[in-house]
Amino acid sequence: MNDSGDQVEKQEADDSDTQVSSHDSQDADPETWTALGLSRFQEVAFASSLLMTQFFAQAGLGQTLSILKAISASFHITNPGELSWLIAGYSLTIGSCILLSGRLGDYFGHKPLFIAGLVWYMLWTIISGVSIYASQCLFIASRVFCGIGPSMCIPNALAILGRAYPPGLKKNILFSLYGGLTPVGVIGGATISALFAEFVWWPWSYWLIGCITAAVALCSYFAVPSSQSHYESFQPRPSLRDILWATDVPAGAVGIAALVFFNLAWNQAVVVGWATPYIPVFLVMGILFAITFFYIEINISPSPLIPFSILTGDVAFVLACVAAAWGGFGAYVYYFWTTMLMVTETPPLLASAGFSPPIPVGLGTAVMTGYLVARVHPAMLMVMAEACVLAACLLLATFPPGQTYWAQLFPSLIFAPLGLDMSFPAAILVMSNAMGKEHQGMAMSLVNTIVNYSISLSLGIAGTIEQQVTKTRPEDPATVLFGYHSTEYFSCGIVAFGLLLSLIFVWRARGESSLRMSQNRDDIERTEP
Repeated sequence: MNDSGDQVEKQEADDSDTQVSSHDSQDADPETWTALGLSRFQEVAFASSLLMTQFFAQAGLGQTLSILKAISASFHITNPGELSWLIAGYSLTIGSCILLSGRLGDYFGHKPLFIAGLVWYMLWTIISGVSIYASQCLFIASRVFCGIGPSMCIPNALAILGRAYPPGLKKNILFSLYGGLTPVGVIGGATISALFAEFVWWPWSYWLIGCITAAVALCSYFAVPSSQSHYESFQPRPSLRDILWATDVPAGAVGIAALVFFNLAWNQAVVVGWATPYIPVFLVMGILFAITFFYIEINISPSPLIPFSILTGDVAFVLACVAAAWGGFGAYVYYFWTTMLMVTETPPLLASAGFSPPIPVGLGTAVMTGYLVARVHPAMLMVMAEACVLAACLLLATFPPGQTYWAQLFPSLIFAPLGLDMSFPAAILVMSNAMGKEHQGMAMSLVNTIVNYSISLSLGIAGTIEQQVTKTRPEDPATVLFGYHSTEYFSCGIVAFGLLLSLIFVWRARGESSLRMSQNRDDIERTEP
């Protein structure tokens, strides 16, 4: 271990020297930014291939949400907790595996991990459709394993973008568009599934998405430039032991186990109840694994997954605010669809059409945020984001049965993307600009771990609340609706806490906004023609 630690520390020292010289010469040497040498056509193909990963990640969520009733009918699922697993399991693996995937991309190269993630996503999406011939167990397992694909794609796609462009307007807009594709992916996946469920057969929606993913993977192979990885810079090649410690796989495996067991306890408790003996065991195991993870990271690992030195006050506040906003959104989006499908009994295709406002709002907000982030402190963006998500959750929480869609549901779909598409781009831009180019994968991984794990965990907690509220009269429509509203009040509480944090963030950052504005304007003038 000492030999491996010495080699890793020597490599990190070399990387540090390289990073300093690189940062000193980035403005003078445009060749350090890989996208600047591409033709217009190559750049469009390059950026589109990377942006599509966010579409696929969110389409995997939306295509299941819109056909929950069809899936439950095909597999004879009657327990609401099992239905929530279809969404929570997918987000769980994205959030749990994404941090280690980012580190592997930093070490072995972002392009190989990015393309491998697309291929993995394609295979398990196709298996999701094939599971109609088997059982609900295979379908749930396929959705869980499918989430590993985006966990490989997302951090490495964002890292490639982070290394491709210097700080400036173009980089801001591309990162914002990446976040803006969240509603496009959810609604696109939901619409495709609803169309096939109504007119053909719902498994075809998974097979179609799988085929589209294969086409994007092929395009990415040619469109995304390759770059030398840390692994290729070693002469001679490192041993397996050195690789494991350099990529921090031991700590990564323990961290994944912590996230999985903790989340499994909350989501499985909705299915079998907290009185089941193994549920508290899972919860305790998750906590113990988490303690072990931090011990390894702080005291043993020569190259920790999370360099705690970069977790400054600004970064910590941004991540906490993102967790609150997206945790609230996780319960919001699931119970929005269950309200539409189960309470108002809206057909899936019409429900998908009703869920369409976030597309123009999200894309518009993404572009707007690309401009605002260079002129407004992230703290103010987070205040606006949390306030918008809180408004969306409150509108859904107070939705009465029989009310027209336009009164509360429609406005909530305006506020939700406004908030989410301000919080996500602001977070990834803060992280990207706060770290060196060799840590871009880790930076993007950390943001996306928070986003996806918050969604999955909030679904488990919300499901427990719903179960406790409705257990006396689970078949009564009024009780069911009250259960839905209770989960949404839980979402409101999470987001309200995030709003409080963002206000503290503003108070902490007072006096920095004018400095940030002048610095970012200088960046734009220096890097944009």
